[in-house]
Amino acid sequence: MAALVDTAATGNRIQSADTIEAAIHFGKAIKGVEGLAIMAGSRIGAWRDLDLVRL
Repeated sequence: MAALVDTAATGNRIQSADTIEAAIHFGKAIKGVEGLAIMAGSRIGAWRDLDLVRL
């Protein structure tokens, strides 16, 4: 599982909130990824059925 997490890490693809969509597109193509949540500044992008909880 750790290898999949490392592979799916898209942090270096996020330059600003404008790059969230491209990073999600990248992550969706990785075999085994079942969902994504990416935060940049005050914006969040998500793919699939995720429960986002305010902390």
